[in-house]
Amino acid sequence: MCLKKIIAGLFLAVMFVFAGSAAVNGGPAPNLFKIQITHVGAEVSGWKTVAEAQKQTIYGQNFYLAAHFSGYADERSIKISSNGFLVKDGELVVVNKTPVGNPASGYIYEFKMPLEYSKGLIVIEAAGINGGRRSNSISGIIAEYRQ
Repeated sequence: MCLKKIIAGLFLAVMFVFAGSAAVNGGPAPNLFKIQITHVGAEVSGWKTVAEAQKQTIYGQNFYLAAHFSGYADERSIKISSNGFLVKDGELVVVNKTPVGNPASGYIYEFKMPLEYSKGLIVIEAAGINGGRRSNSISGIIAEYRQ
């Protein structure tokens, strides 16, 4: 009777190993095919949709931007600019990265940068993990410094 339990336990252990390894191999990650800026914000005002932020002033010390990346980007290639001026690496901070889908088919990135980058034409761009570049832009955001 004890031998039956050992054999049954070994059988189950082997099944879990093979079932687990099959579940991990879900195929290649999708390449980046779209970037969409969804929200902007600042500390005092909080998050606003782009449409809301184009109609009312946002207030704070820093500018925040949320973008939905459909597919996978090469994270080292993500760049944000304002009126043609690139946000410097030390000034651009990823404050949150949330997977979208199950399994993840993309991410929502939340970025923080100095408030001065909230003006004019704001462009975000990135390269996909398998090449190609995508971008998205917004304008008409009004932001003012306030503590």
